[in-house]
Amino acid sequence: MLVYRCVANQAYKSWVRSAGFGLAVLSFINLFSYLDRYVVSALIESLKHSDLGLSDANLGSLMSGFLVVYTLTAPVFGALGDRRSRPRLIALGVACWSFATALSGFAGSYLTLLAARASVGVGEAAYVTIAFRSFLRTINRFTSAQVANSRLAFFASPR
Repeated sequence: MLVYRCVANQAYKSWVRSAGFGLAVLSFINLFSYLDRYVVSALIESLKHSDLGLSDANLGSLMSGFLVVYTLTAPVFGALGDRRSRPRLIALGVACWSFATALSGFAGSYLTLLAARASVGVGEAAYVTIAFRSFLRTINRFTSAQVANSRLAFFASPR
């Protein structure tokens, strides 16, 4: 009986350690999600004086394009997260978002930059919709309600 308890306790500690690592990875990716979301706002002056020659209206529509696509695709990924493998959907979302961010750096015109930023919206919608639920489920298994709420506030708040 003592051996069983030691093995069960060791398996539990290993699971808690891996869940903590998973939460750290999700939080790290979430930080980059917020950074990437607002990078256009930080680069407004640089984009105005670049070879793209963007106007204020063009720059405003970049964020609007991101938000419209994000808003339309988030419910789709929410439904897929209930029916499909969440880790694979999270990986797909992060890959799409990372690829679209890289394409934003190589944009040669306003339309290609708009398409790339809209694609970032697709990737972020996939990640945020599904990862948030996985984050909640994991922290609720191991913590009290007070600790879970403080971790949730950290994950959900803009930096």
